[in-house]
Amino acid sequence: MKNLHEKIMAADFGRLLKGWIIAGLCLAFLGGGLSAALLAPQIRETISAVQTVQQQKERWRQWEHDFLRDGHDRREKSRGRLKVKDVLRASVTRPSAAAVLSMGVTALLVGLLALAFWLLAAAWLYQAAVLSGMSGPLWGVLGLLGNVFAAVFFVVLRGFLRKKCPACGRWQDKKAAYCTTCGNALSRSCQECGTGCPADDRFCSACGVKLEIAGAKGREKC
Repeated sequence: MKNLHEKIMAADFGRLLKGWIIAGLCLAFLGGGLSAALLAPQIRETISAVQTVQQQKERWRQWEHDFLRDGHDRREKSRGRLKVKDVLRASVTRPSAAAVLSMGVTALLVGLLALAFWLLAAAWLYQAAVLSGMSGPLWGVLGLLGNVFAAVFFVVLRGFLRKKCPACGRWQDKKAAYCTTCGNALSRSCQECGTGCPADDRFCSACGVKLEIAGAKGREKC
């Protein structure tokens, strides 16, 4: 578990996500393109069969309009109609073995990519939670269960519970006065009215006075 924790904390998820996107695009162009090329005869036959059914439906509607009036036998109304599934079964040939193999391999790779994204989202949640001073294992499990929904919930919740250090970018407790990573002051008082203001504010929210620029106040003792 310790090695897994270290690997997750050292992972560059931005780079991993870029690699995942590139792999997905390559799979879409290569796997999808090859499967479509191998299934070209079946695609043409399917389009032709659907057009045939549509034409037959139009002719049948015209026949009903012209000949089915009161007194005619409406039991004949359902006879002679073509069904799409029957036309497809009769008109579309079976895909070749190469086409079936291509579709199977493509579907398998798509499944692996989906699984990789699911695991990456859970691992990112674990890393982000640890760096934000929150429970990594808890959010890792929530990532495995909820994936993108858990990630969105985490980002929203973190915004309420934490604040970001403007100097180093690490998330700190809302009540913290100094960053625990770099020692930068996370808040300061207005020199005019004494109102507490976030460290990255340029003007006081209470009186509008321009705030004095304060440097980082690193502490040797924590």
